[in-house]
Amino acid sequence: MDPRHDEPGVIRRRRYPKKDTVRRYRRTNYVSMDTDVTLADLVSWVTANVHGVAHEEITVHYSTLRWEDDATEEEKDAWDAEQAAQAVRTEKWEREQLARLTEKYGAPPA
Repeated sequence: MDPRHDEPGVIRRRRYPKKDTVRRYRRTNYVSMDTDVTLADLVSWVTANVHGVAHEEITVHYSTLRWEDDATEEEKDAWDAEQAAQAVRTEKWEREQLARLTEKYGAPPA
């Protein structure tokens, strides 16, 4: 196994198609990335390191796009309502458990 198998930024080449295909002399190139790479950094890296291939021919596999933005007022209200409902459910559960344990073991010492 290649010791630099998952080293970010290192381009590796692998023979992908079978010998009897039209693409027999083509190779699949791939590179691993750090866990957090901005889209601008990715485009910049491709521009600097991948030559002779149009950007439209490059694919990104197994990635997750993540970004943060402000919540809408409706989302904030929904989250606050869920927190309030959770607090009610928690208190109800605690009271039920206290009653069950008091019945089983008696009142806690004062």
